[in-house]
Amino acid sequence: MAFQSNRTGKMELWVMKVDGSGARQVTGVRR
Repeated sequence: MAFQSNRTGKMELWVMKVDGSGARQVTGVRR
């Protein structure tokens, strides 16, 4: 599953397992 989140302070793309575990950031936007 892929989702957007601002948990780092910036909108980033994350992926995780369908059970909600293992969330990891896949983008690193520098602003």
